Amino acid sequence: MTRNRFLILIPLLGLSLLWAEPSVYGGGYGGASQSAQNKKMIFSLRQQVSRLQEEVEGLKSLVQSQSQQIARLSQQKSGADNANTALSRRLESLEARIAKLEKRPVASSAKRTAPSKKTTRVASKNSTSTNGNSTTSKLDNRLKKAASSKLFSRGVRLVNQKKYSDAKKRFDILEARKYKPAATNFYLGEIAYRTGKYDDAIRYYQKSAELNENAAYMDRLLLHTGISLEKSGDKAQAKSFFQAIVDGYPGTVSAKIAKKHLK
Repeated sequence: MTRNRFLILIPLLGLSLLWAEPSVYGGGYGGASQSAQNKKMIFSLRQQVSRLQEEVEGLKSLVQSQSQQIARLSQQKSGADNANTALSRRLESLEARIAKLEKRPVASSAKRTAPSKKTTRVASKNSTSTNGNSTTSKLDNRLKKAASSKLFSRGVRLVNQKKYSDAKKRFDILEARKYKPAATNFYLGEIAYRTGKYDDAIRYYQKSAELNENAAYMDRLLLHTGISLEKSGDKAQAKSFFQAIVDGYPGTVSAKIAKKHLK
């Protein structure tokens, strides 16, 4: 009986061992499916790593480009700071020159002499026969009542039209009102410069530069200041202004003109 039971158990034991035996194709039941999943996961991870590497390379390029831009901006800022420092020094030197000019005695040509009786009679006759003075007075009153913005735009047009006397009336009013003081003094300097009043031009230009040393017209202001100094006989000071334009505003028309004055 026992032997029969043992014979019955042998096939069952064989099936059990067969069930537990690992497969040579996958390490057990279901091994082939698990291996395929692992391969897919590894492939997916490799793709993610590849994408991350591309992103890192892109970020490296971006950082490098930004670093180059920062370096260029730093160089430009350094150049601008140097130009501003040089300009401040020249303005200080110019102040000393203007102080000397203010101490000069009034030129004999500027002195007024008392009119003779004959001249007075002629002037009186002319004033009664014409209404020129009255017309001028009315114009001046209208200008004083005009809006500052209109006076400014009209004054600029008159300067470009070489009508300097009419332009000066408008900018004198604007200066008294302190309207756009930097630009107003610049145009008063332009009027003085173009009419040969170089000492006046230097004073107006200096005041304009002190109020706004970063104005768009600064290269022209420095150039005309240099030429005014040259015309006034101060050639050494003029050269320092011409050199400042060449160094601070390369490639501009003002720099090209300044180079000619340095030769």
